Amino acid sequence: AMDGKSNDPMYSMFVRGENTFTDFKPFDNLRNWLPVLIEPVPVNYNALIDTYRTIAETKHLGCAIPINALVSYNSSKATCPFCYVNAHEDAPEDCKALPDWQRLQLGT
Repeated sequence: AMDGKSNDPMYSMFVRGENTFTDFKPFDNLRNWLPVLIEPVPVNYNALIDTYRTIAETKHLGCAIPINALVSYNSSKATCPFCYVNAHEDAPEDCKALPDWQRLQLGT
C-alpha cells in the first residue's frame, strides 16, 4: 500500500480517474468500497492513513481498513524480521540519494 498514492493503481482509479480499461468511468462515490490496506513500514503507514482520510472526505469512502503489518509465508513465527531503507530526515546521505522506489517502497 505504501503511502496510498505512489505507484498505486487504486489511487489512480479512485482519485485521478485513470485506468487502462476502455469502458472505465471515474468513481465519483466510493461509499460501497471496502479497501483493505496492508503496509509494514511505519512512516508509510502514517502517510497511508492521511491519504485515505482525504479520500474518505472527498470521495465519500465510508470505510477503509489500514493494517500496519506485513504478510509472511511462515505462520509459525510470532514475529518476523522486516528490513527497509531508512527514509527518515536524519537518514544517512546514502539512503537519501536512492531513487524513490528503492528508498520508499523496498522492503523484505
